[in-house]
Amino acid sequence: TNTPTNTPTPMPGGNCSDPLSIALNQCVTGSTVGHTNDYSCGSGHAGADVVYEFSVPSTMDVTLIAESDYDGDWSLASTCSSTADDLGCWDREGTATDPSCSSLSHDDWGYLNYTVELTAGTYYIWIDGYYDYSEGNYSLEIIGNGTSPTNTPEPTNTSVPPTNTPLPATNTPVPATNT
Repeated sequence: TNTPTNTPTPMPGGNCSDPLSIALNQCVTGSTVGHTNDYSCGSGHAGADVVYEFSVPSTMDVTLIAESDYDGDWSLASTCSSTADDLGCWDREGTATDPSCSSLSHDDWGYLNYTVELTAGTYYIWIDGYYDYSEGNYSLEIIGNGTSPTNTPEPTNTSVPPTNTPLPATNTPVPATNT
């Protein structure tokens, strides 16, 4: 008698075959608990991880704001693979800022605030844990900051110089007084 092997189905966002989606100007919350370590961008980064995919319609500055209640790591890539981090891999970056949908108290090593100019295309952000026991809750917000000012000409001065228009004279008689 053959006993069937129970192969667990990976959770959504657990690897590149099923990334979670996030849109520009969206904020999401989630957890890496129950996920496995499918991704690494250097030494450490051994904890459970999830991957999100997002699209940029044209060249623009994009701000990534994220936090976690554990020692979280963050990676940004233009391709999705278990080692891609061609645009950055951070343990902690920028000024700690709460994503707009977050109510977490972030870990001292669990935040990201980073702005980068991206061209039109699809990008991937991995939310990882530094240690093999690093897992927990996170918040992620991706803000598209419009068209990048790259190659934007300087504005020209189109103001009109002020004119000196005299005020109209008033001919209001002053009453005479007899003293």
